[in-house]
Amino acid sequence: MSVIEKSIEVDAPLQATYNQWTQFQEFPEFMEGVERVRQLAPDRLHWVADIGGHVKEWEALIVDQKPDERISWRSEDGAANDGVVTFHSEATTHALI
Repeated sequence: MSVIEKSIEVDAPLQATYNQWTQFQEFPEFMEGVERVRQLAPDRLHWVADIGGHVKEWEALIVDQKPDERISWRSEDGAANDGVVTFHSEATTHALI
């Protein structure tokens, strides 16, 4: 499995950014390749995505969620994947430097 690491800056308040990221059903509107995301339970999602010209489906379990800080997940069946997204305010980042 390949590892993808990416960092972006968003000109929006931290809480608003986190809240938008947790609207998984809206991912097809801005995330290339994602065709559909359905929330099955508060911690379970069904994904459909076009990956390299092949449609893949999987169910993912949110294994850690700390509001305004992080979300991590792992697939439970279908296409194997896992990951984590962390959120940091610019003010916090500058204070740590």
